[in-house]
Amino acid sequence: MTRAALEEDLPMPALDGPEFDIDPPAGTLTARTPVTDDCAMTLDTTPAPGALIDVSFSAPCAAGAEVQFDHVGLRFTETLNDAGTLDITVPAMAGAAEITATIAGQTLSDTVTVPDIAQFDRVALMWQGGTGLQLHALEDGAYYGDPGHIWAETPGMPTRATSGEGGFLTVLGSTSGGYAADVYTYPVALETAPQISIEAQVLDSTCSKPILGEYMRAVTDGAPSVTQVGMIVPDCDAVGEYLVLKNLPADLTIARN
Repeated sequence: MTRAALEEDLPMPALDGPEFDIDPPAGTLTARTPVTDDCAMTLDTTPAPGALIDVSFSAPCAAGAEVQFDHVGLRFTETLNDAGTLDITVPAMAGAAEITATIAGQTLSDTVTVPDIAQFDRVALMWQGGTGLQLHALEDGAYYGDPGHIWAETPGMPTRATSGEGGFLTVLGSTSGGYAADVYTYPVALETAPQISIEAQVLDSTCSKPILGEYMRAVTDGAPSVTQVGMIVPDCDAVGEYLVLKNLPADLTIARN
């Protein structure tokens, strides 16, 4: 793991008293205040069980600001707290995982190796703004509302995957106009492949309009495969109803060999 920062603080020799500059006229000494960088930003990443990455970001002088994260194409936007910090857990979409954070035109990156990436499969649905898109997983023949129905309202816990019981969903993105994603993780040892469904709730802001997203499949090495998905939302009489994406592309199907 490396530690990324916009500026690197260089060690300075210890002094017993204040530092001084010589200003005109020659021989006159004036005290100079030591320069510190209290606004330096940092990004740290650490692997966690379940092919997860613990991400810690700090921007002390940017409290409440929005930060866009990118991980091999998986993008999501988060808001810093009042201290200018953020701690989140990101599902790894590749074994050599680089996380990039962009804030106010400045970018930091950190890279971490995810040792258990081969033990889990992972799919993600990503979008920007209020689209109403949702990723649903139905495990072991479950129907909607059953214990094996995994989605944003019943996401499950990472221990379901690490114990081999089933999968869990991670919801990323906390801003209204930024990027967001649902990421579903499940162990490769599952005997029955889960069924994946892409759905959208009809909203006042999306009725009678097209909505688009990207569906991603994780790989052990390299960038995930990406397929664009979308649908035309019915008129506003259907607000509150749910749409299911039909005729999914072949690469959206999870299969067991």
